[in-house]
Amino acid sequence: MVRTALNARVSAWRRRRREVALADVHDVVVDRDPGGVDATLMAALRQLPVRQREVVALRVFLDLDTRATAAVLGIAAGTVAAHLSRAVASLRGQLAPTSR
Repeated sequence: MVRTALNARVSAWRRRRREVALADVHDVVVDRDPGGVDATLMAALRQLPVRQREVVALRVFLDLDTRATAAVLGIAAGTVAAHLSRAVASLRGQLAPTSR
């Protein structure tokens, strides 16, 4: 059930991401509602490797524990923790304010 929800969300992201060429239109506003998540955070999440994005989606957005996430993805619990740790470190590096 959780895997189905994840696949449905990934499919929705892919549909929204498709670009369509518009003839002679210069002022186009794209409404990309990320479901209440900050657009900067969503952009940073999209830059993560696929497995890290899956782990973040399951652990953070769907609030699954490590064992459930591991079962859904078919990987070890330690691997889930490693992917989550790397993803959080990467996001902190991208989103942390720079000191002057």
